Amino acid sequence: MTLLPISVFGLTGCDKNVRDHNPHNVMNGRYHEFTLTMNNKEYYISSSDEIVDSLKNKILDAGTFKSTSSTSNSYKSFTYQVERSVMMWGRVRYKMEFFYDGYVNVYVDKYNDERKKLPDYYSYQFDKEKAEDLYNTVVNYADERDRILEEELEARKAMRAAASKEAEDKIAAFTINDVINDLKKKEQLTVSFYYLNSAEDYSYFDNELEDDGSIVNEIINATYNKIDTIDRQINVIRTCIIGVEGSVTLDDFKQPLTYSLNIVGQPSYVELSTSTNDSYGAAHNYRTKYSIDSESLTSLFDNAINVYEQKHNKTNGEA
Repeated sequence: MTLLPISVFGLTGCDKNVRDHNPHNVMNGRYHEFTLTMNNKEYYISSSDEIVDSLKNKILDAGTFKSTSSTSNSYKSFTYQVERSVMMWGRVRYKMEFFYDGYVNVYVDKYNDERKKLPDYYSYQFDKEKAEDLYNTVVNYADERDRILEEELEARKAMRAAASKEAEDKIAAFTINDVINDLKKKEQLTVSFYYLNSAEDYSYFDNELEDDGSIVNEIINATYNKIDTIDRQINVIRTCIIGVEGSVTLDDFKQPLTYSLNIVGQPSYVELSTSTNDSYGAAHNYRTKYSIDSESLTSLFDNAINVYEQKHNKTNGEA
C-alpha cells in the first residue's frame, strides 16, 4: 500500500531529477562529443574511439546508482563529459566525475531557466569494484594516449630539427661566389648607395640607384677572401657603402633564399647576409665577412659616385 501513491501519481519532481541525472540514464542518450579529464589533463575523444563504447558499457553494467548525500574519500577520480547538439535548444551536456571508491557526481548543465533551478550536481554511489575497474580503464587509456602523444611530439621535434638544420646548412653554404653567379644573370642591377664625406660636409644617398653596368662589373671581378674579424678604423672621414640584394631558388631546397651584400669602405670589408625559412616557417640567418682588394674597392666606389652624380645632376661637394 505504501507504493500505491507512487504508482498512481508518479515520481515527484525531486525523484524525477535524481533519476534523469543518474549515470545509467545519462549514458542511454546519444552523444557525439566526448572529453575525459584526468590529473588536470583533457583528452578529446573521437566518437569512433573504442573507449567511447567501452566506457558506455562499463557504466551501464555498473549496477545500481543510488542517490547519496555522502562524499568520496578517494583522491583518485576522472571526469567524463558527453554532449550533443539539439535543434532549438542548443546543446545538451553532462559532466560526470567518477571516484575510485564508488562515488560519482553528475554536474548539471544549466542551459535554460528551468534547469537553473536544479542543484549544481547530483551524487550517487555504486559498486566499488565496478568503480575501480572503470577508473583503471581510464588510467590505461590516458597512459596510452600520453605515450602516443609523446612519440608524436618527439617525431615532430626530430622533423623540425632536421628542417632547421637543412635551412641553416643551405644559407651557410651560400657564398659570395653564388652571389656573383646570380648577379651575372641580372639584366639590370639596382643598388643602394651611401657616401658620407665628413671632411667636406656632404653626403649621397640613394636606395634605388640603377647601375649602368660599371658597378656590377667591379663586384663580379673583385677578389674576395673570407675573414673572421674587421680591422676597425678610428676617425673615419669618408664612408661609402654599396648594397646589393637578391633572391635565389636552389634546386634541392624548396624555400627561397635571400641575400644582402654590403660593400663597405673605411674600414674596408664585404658582409654577406643570407636568410631563409625552413619548411615549418622558422626564420634562419647567417652572416659571412670577406676582404676585397683595394683596387677593385676604389674603382667600385668611383663608379658608384659617377652613376649617382649623373642621376642627380650633382658634382662632388653638393648636398
